[in-house]
Amino acid sequence: MTRTADSLLPSSLTRNSDEYLRSYLLLALLLLNLTTCVLTVPIYLQIIGLESPATPIAAATTLACASLYLLAYWLLTRRGRFLLSANITFATLLAVNLLATQLTGGFIESPVPQLTLFTPIFALVLFGMRLGLFWLMITVGLCLLSVVLSAEGQFATQMIPDQRDRDVLKVIFFFALIFMGTTALIFHELMYQNLQNKLKQERDSYVYQASHDMLTGLPNRFQFFEYFERSLALAERKNHSLALGYIDLDGFKPINDTYGHHAGDLILETIASRLGRIIRTGDMIARFGGDEFALLIPLVDDRESVETVVQRIVEAVAHPLEEGDMKLQVTCSVGIALYPYDAEDVDDLCQKADLALYRAKEEKNSYSFFEKSLKPVSG
Repeated sequence: MTRTADSLLPSSLTRNSDEYLRSYLLLALLLLNLTTCVLTVPIYLQIIGLESPATPIAAATTLACASLYLLAYWLLTRRGRFLLSANITFATLLAVNLLATQLTGGFIESPVPQLTLFTPIFALVLFGMRLGLFWLMITVGLCLLSVVLSAEGQFATQMIPDQRDRDVLKVIFFFALIFMGTTALIFHELMYQNLQNKLKQERDSYVYQASHDMLTGLPNRFQFFEYFERSLALAERKNHSLALGYIDLDGFKPINDTYGHHAGDLILETIASRLGRIIRTGDMIARFGGDEFALLIPLVDDRESVETVVQRIVEAVAHPLEEGDMKLQVTCSVGIALYPYDAEDVDDLCQKADLALYRAKEEKNSYSFFEKSLKPVSG
């Protein structure tokens, strides 16, 4: 149902959260009123009859209403003119209900006023507080005028002389009122749920963009260190070991400069995909920017298990990439530091992994574990 409604309304309305729910309620109201115009014909013929002198008035009123509702429907669904469509719809609804009231004995005797009294609810829902109160005052004023005119017996006629027919019509309108109100509430709830789902999708999208690299889809620096700190705290509580690896591509800049950013982006996307297939569940590969990546293994059995993962990473990165006539190849250097053997806090472990990376880049296409003999590079 919501998909059908989405297809009817222009994107300018469905993207606007302020008008989203009201647009769908207006759409529901228009469809209900158009349906009512159609159903009025057999009810009229059954109760009043075709030979009644009021038939031309009823026919003209029904045709005018249907035309105005169709115009409002066109403005809403084809032009996205919510406010204009809502004003036309509400004015038509109010006018026809008041006219029907006066043609069926006036406000006091008519079976129609109960529909007129329902219009203020639509006004507040469709227009919001300010314009809704404006239409509410107009509705109340016209209803009071109708009451006064009915009390004085002016500007009113009775198209339904039989009291039994008026009672039947009153019951019909009573159930029609319940149906319209219930349908509007159901429609409102469906659209509200749809809106909540869309807002959740947007929120999830923003969260994803804030925590992931848009080119490769890997976690970014922010998410990596958030996960890193949680993993380090867990490892400290449970006496687990943890491995941090810094990965830097060798030969990436010359390819980027020679073949352009398209080739560089292709390499980064391909390597990210390869690395994602290598790591285990619970491990994390992140892109820090440029050609820099990071590896986190939160549960380490021994140094050999880390070495196995790193060797697979070095081999996967070194595998050539063919794109058209181009054969692109880069390698990588990896520096690894282990908790708690090399360091016991985040900053210190990062420094140790960086020193190990510097050692690995001296050879290129290799990896290096931190050793105490490694000293910070001066200058």
